[in-house]
Amino acid sequence: AAVAHDFALQARGFAEMDDLSNAVLAAIAPLGLTAAASGMVSGPKAASANLFHFTNWPAEWAAAYAAENLVLVDPIPRWARNSGQALSWSTLFAVLPERDPGKRAISAGATFGFTEGFLVPMRAMDSSLGAVSFGGDRGAFSVEEEVFLETVAHHAFVAADRIETGGGRGQKGTLR
Repeated sequence: AAVAHDFALQARGFAEMDDLSNAVLAAIAPLGLTAAASGMVSGPKAASANLFHFTNWPAEWAAAYAAENLVLVDPIPRWARNSGQALSWSTLFAVLPERDPGKRAISAGATFGFTEGFLVPMRAMDSSLGAVSFGGDRGAFSVEEEVFLETVAHHAFVAADRIETGGGRGQKGTLR
């Protein structure tokens, strides 16, 4: 709990995306997670060539993901667009239909050591949908680990959205 709290406080002060990305990686490493990505799954940024706030994926995986255009079939962003529920990758993968094209992305990720992960759907200041996803080569998560990852994801996404838009807390939201 102290690590998540410390990360949350630290995230509020980041002005550079690389500093945020490195802090996320340091926070999740003790859980056996080796990579994270924060980005958009709907809205103008999601339709752009730069849909991520940050990724700290291995270069080979990032290249394969882009070359095979896996973003089009990846079940992780599809889930984030369609559900607000945070969940483990294994839970998501278990509910995919047998012929789901996303199984191609799952198999490709596993060859790069991403056998389990955790996904947290998020909403940006402009109301677009986004997500933070963590991955690595490990087994199932405990409830405590899931709560920790939800906390880190929330504060990482809020910080990434703020850094990218140059906004402060609550500047772009509107009430109708």
